[in-house]
Amino acid sequence: MDGEERTSTLTPDQITCDVGSVHGLAISNDPQGRFSIRLDSDRRGSVGTASDEGLVLFEGTELDLSASGTVLTVGTSEGEVSLVEGWEPGDDVNVTADDAERHPATLSGSITCEGAVTVPTTEP
Repeated sequence: MDGEERTSTLTPDQITCDVGSVHGLAISNDPQGRFSIRLDSDRRGSVGTASDEGLVLFEGTELDLSASGTVLTVGTSEGEVSLVEGWEPGDDVNVTADDAERHPATLSGSITCEGAVTVPTTEP
């Protein structure tokens, strides 16, 4: 965008946790968006939001994941964010990679599941 650091906080209305993944969806909150985190060996995650900043998609692999009871914590993890400036909710969702600017980004946060969540240990 303009070289400034930006922070976006996604507050999901719905969270689904299972053995291999955690997913969330924010419909009634601002920004609207969704997230998906795989708990298996590649620990891949993505977060997409639509806000005043535009359409934002974060993607990363090897996320720093830990779990305690019902809480999954994503430690500061590096990835890439794709930004389509000026996009607003209601605009065409069929944007392409060519429509986006890419920037290095970090992801962190915590997610509370209804039941216990486990992150498999990675084998060396």
